[in-house]
Amino acid sequence: MRRVSCGITAVLVAAALLLPALAHAQQKVGYVDLSKAMELTEMGKRIKKDLASKQDSLELQVKQQELKVLNLKDDYNKKKAGLSQEALRQKEQGLEQAMMEGQELVQKSTVEFEQFKMKLLKDFIDKMETFTGQIAKAEGYAMIILKVEDFLTGSSVILYGAPEADMTNKVIQKLNSSGAK
Repeated sequence: MRRVSCGITAVLVAAALLLPALAHAQQKVGYVDLSKAMELTEMGKRIKKDLASKQDSLELQVKQQELKVLNLKDDYNKKKAGLSQEALRQKEQGLEQAMMEGQELVQKSTVEFEQFKMKLLKDFIDKMETFTGQIAKAEGYAMIILKVEDFLTGSSVILYGAPEADMTNKVIQKLNSSGAK
């Protein structure tokens, strides 16, 4: 995730440095809105569905582990009065082990979900890049910028984009007509 953020930042800095020169040379600059493309393409809709499914699956695994811990804790509390010191120690160790496994599962699930999401988004952006390049070459654009939202602030990285520079609908049309899934 950090590499993607650094990459996006580098692209934006480069774009900011190049935009004055491009404007002076009267070359066309456009943008493609990632959020809009995700919402209006079959591939974007599938990605959202796959992400929701993956998240549900991982959450179910975590809930099952939490239930295991609760059952062990309940069993321990019910039986602790009649158990020997050794048996109590074993039950406590089992409970602690289950709790540690639960924490590890949460961490592992978070990493697994983020990696899954990054792969899907990378594939989507790669497809968009292919079609955007085709359109840009055909229509004489010097640069096309990917409009994304900053995940920390929720604000767009492109503060203003003239409607005539928005190539999103053209890219969406190409993505959907290509059967990209």
